Amino acid sequence: MFRHIRLAALVLCWFVLPNAALAEEAAADRLRTIASEAYDGNRPGASVIVYRNGEILLHEAYGLANLELGVAMTTANRFRIASVTKQFTGATVMRLVEDGVLDLDANIRTYLPDFADKGDTITLRHLLGHTSGLYNYTNHDDYEAIAHTDISLQDTCAYFEDLPLDFPVGSEWSYSNSGYALTSLIIETVTGREFEDIVAERIFASAGMTQSQFQLAGQVMANSPNQYWHGENGFYPAQRAGISGHGDGEIYSTTGDLLQWYQALRDDRLFNAETRETFYASQILPDGRDTRYGLGLFHGRVGPYATYEHGGNVGGWRAYVIMVPEQDAFVALLANANDTDEGLIASRLMKAALGLENGASIEISLEQAALEGFVGTYRHGPGDVRRIRFEAGRIQSSRGGGNWHNLVPIGESRFMFQADPDTQIQFTDTGLNVSYRYGMDHEAVRIEEE
Repeated sequence: MFRHIRLAALVLCWFVLPNAALAEEAAADRLRTIASEAYDGNRPGASVIVYRNGEILLHEAYGLANLELGVAMTTANRFRIASVTKQFTGATVMRLVEDGVLDLDANIRTYLPDFADKGDTITLRHLLGHTSGLYNYTNHDDYEAIAHTDISLQDTCAYFEDLPLDFPVGSEWSYSNSGYALTSLIIETVTGREFEDIVAERIFASAGMTQSQFQLAGQVMANSPNQYWHGENGFYPAQRAGISGHGDGEIYSTTGDLLQWYQALRDDRLFNAETRETFYASQILPDGRDTRYGLGLFHGRVGPYATYEHGGNVGGWRAYVIMVPEQDAFVALLANANDTDEGLIASRLMKAALGLENGASIEISLEQAALEGFVGTYRHGPGDVRRIRFEAGRIQSSRGGGNWHNLVPIGESRFMFQADPDTQIQFTDTGLNVSYRYGMDHEAVRIEEE
């Protein structure tokens, strides 16, 4: 009898194992199709890694690292990851908090006593969570004059130090590179060492990130692709982005190293589980609104699953990472041109990895008169206007004069973006509310056409 049981088990394995291998191969093919459609060919390219539950499903490069010489992209290429850097800055703070060197809720003037008094207590939690009210220095009218030059961390912080707060400390959420530049200066002050050396020691070394580093002034990064902008006449070399804020966007890394980062976080090799949860936890405003941002990572969703994610762009560099801890899944995408939506492509890759791509359509039909009723101008805030128009049988949305995006009706007054179904607009009696795939929801009030 036991011989028959063993024989049955062997037969079962013969069927199951090839089927599992075929499923993995099919998943890899789908992932490869998504990435190659966006980046393959005689154009700037990308390095992509997709991981799930102990397996690297895809780790490939597409397109060109150098258009002029026809040099192919490789997975070993190092890209500037721009604002993806912020999670590493936040993690460095958490290591110093765990060591008792920093306190998330202490007044930052404890560490920088000469920093301008803003009339209220600003903490590291405010800086990392984008609730400090500090003016985002990269939005300044004069910023373009220094955007392509190298300036010191001290001079960067002096650039915004005396500007008025955008709002009372802790009362609102507004993305600000200034908070991360100032955090970098605090880390240098309390440790007496260069910020980039502390990150390399406390994060890169602990995570096994051997190919990651900060670019220093005047340094040429080895194994780094050229970066490109796209215009009416095709691709052309992007102007070099300067070095200024360090902790807000200046790490260079590879897709392989970014997977090492995710696994180090998952395995609590950087700090303990309680500290990790503090790092992840979304910041809640006094009125109860959820910012959907932790201390360096956005909170989002892919299908039914919660994500931690962040993008980055500077010059022609584009970067995006998505983590789904519940499914032990991770995607990193690094590109060297500005003509693709790296967040959307990374989301599609994650959906494919999780088997979420082939859901049934939920589009409903609405009469033209109903659709035209939503046409108008909506204000999110000062200088921040979204317009809705009717075009070719659909309504479309454009924010801040940007591209027009098709909206698909999924309810009588609810629409999803055709290109990003997880971002949705709910129209109300007075305006609309945008529920993003990641980050804080935003309301807008309907106004007369400007």
